[in-house]
Amino acid sequence: MLVRLIIVLTFFTIVQLNVNAQENCYQNSHSTMQDDVWLSCTASSNPNTIRGNSHWILYDLGFNYTITSTHFWNYNVGGQLGFGMKDIYVDYSLDGNNWTNAATFQLAQATGTSNYFGEIGPDLGGVNARYVLITAANNWGGSCTGLSEVRFNLGQQCATAAEIIGLPATVSNLSPVNLSASPPGGTFSGPGIIFNAFNPSLSGPGLHTIEYTYTDGDNCTSSTAETILVFTIDFTFVNYNLGTISPKITDELILDIEVPLQDRYTIQLTDALGRPVYFNEINYLPGLHRQQIMIQEAIARGFYFLTITNSYGSVSQKLVHTN
Repeated sequence: MLVRLIIVLTFFTIVQLNVNAQENCYQNSHSTMQDDVWLSCTASSNPNTIRGNSHWILYDLGFNYTITSTHFWNYNVGGQLGFGMKDIYVDYSLDGNNWTNAATFQLAQATGTSNYFGEIGPDLGGVNARYVLITAANNWGGSCTGLSEVRFNLGQQCATAAEIIGLPATVSNLSPVNLSASPPGGTFSGPGIIFNAFNPSLSGPGLHTIEYTYTDGDNCTSSTAETILVFTIDFTFVNYNLGTISPKITDELILDIEVPLQDRYTIQLTDALGRPVYFNEINYLPGLHRQQIMIQEAIARGFYFLTITNSYGSVSQKLVHTN
């Protein structure tokens, strides 16, 4: 037991001395071990869609931070130095979906030695980010692309998370939406935004992204984005003739209705007092539909209103019957 104990103590002492010697002689250097590097041999879809299929590595910092200086160690395995990244994009994001380019620079080849100290990377200038995306535009000539290490100098941790509250998924083009978010006091942006309101009549139909950005007293910025679908029901009269209608005469309206999304649609014709003259419910798929409206009874002269409604809103057209 005494011999074994002495061996264990001696081994521990040697390990500690080796670690200390390495730290003193090669501080901030990078090893040449293949297990200590990152390597990509197949291009894949980049989280930042403008980068396409590429070789990339994504760093999730866990929280929003301000980021200043960086330090890069290129791929440092002897005989494979061509795998190292060359021209590099550095993008950052708060949510992992919306990306901003912080820097583009060229990283020198590694030395392939154990005293490789890397090089100072771009200063990101205190941007707020949770995610940092490193993408290789090219490498130094290898069939794969790799990187040994990246170091970020992090400043203030930004714990505030912006959130849009109560935004509907779909809205009619006739229905403005008052916007609310937490924490209050930030800025909304996107098509159809005027101050704290979304105006679908300005944005037009389609799927739109609304972004909310909040900056606190420590200059930490948080942003979030949500989408909203604006729909409109377009219809035109193919045949518009109310004419003189009696119980013995059938007259009709023929409409071409452009349907933006699948839903149950109500078509209704009412007089000026809101009394129904015609009513029908139809399940429409997206696309152009021709609808015939048959009027089976006599109607008096005056104003009538044709209204088409689905789950999200309606459109109306005033008609005049003069015969």
